[in-house]
Amino acid sequence: MTEVCSAPPPLSDEALSLALDGLADEATLKHLAACHGCSTRLADMKYLEDALMTRLERFDCPPAQRLVDYQFGILDATTAAEVRLHLARCPRCQDELALLDPFLTDVTDTAQLAEVERSDAPNVIRPPRQYWQVTEVTMTGTLRMARGLDTETERTGHARSATVYLEAELRKQGARLKGQVIDTTVDWAGALAELWQAGMMRRVHVLDDMCEFNFDLADESPVSLFITALSGVTVAIEKLSLIQ
Repeated sequence: MTEVCSAPPPLSDEALSLALDGLADEATLKHLAACHGCSTRLADMKYLEDALMTRLERFDCPPAQRLVDYQFGILDATTAAEVRLHLARCPRCQDELALLDPFLTDVTDTAQLAEVERSDAPNVIRPPRQYWQVTEVTMTGTLRMARGLDTETERTGHARSATVYLEAELRKQGARLKGQVIDTTVDWAGALAELWQAGMMRRVHVLDDMCEFNFDLADESPVSLFITALSGVTVAIEKLSLIQ
């Protein structure tokens, strides 16, 4: 609903634009001080301008996943150098990386570490307080994609209160693994998912608000997936074959 000027005539868009740039004359300033309608229009213009500037300032920011890969040292040297230069001048991306700090903090409390239920728990980025092993992943469906070459396989795994839904999509080049964690007791939003192949960490991903994740893979070799919640619980699916 457009605000009505309480001291007609209303200020023009040009006059408001000058006020937005700090160039308003005395008459415009007096009008804004006395008129709720025109001052509201000015506030709306400032909000839109700030939103636009935020988008323009971030148009060259690397994707969130690339920042995560940079933080964990799994980018190639050229890409890592590009991200490093960007971070030096972008406070917003610096703030995004700061969100990963909980996963990089060493957990040294022996009482917490004593709660790990396996002596051979993997060397994940953040030592888990509780380790929930998915012992069996069941097939829930196989679909032939429209292009005729891609096959998507759906799987489900359970560990304690957590259910992990997975979709492995085989492509002409490599594969994609998508998933979601559903749980009634543990909040998995913001959890860190690590994907390992051949004994090496290949990808990391921070789960979104829907507790979803996805990985693009260069090959179809078996994967191990470790997802660590902010609470310290890790759910693990080890040596999962993407093909049957």
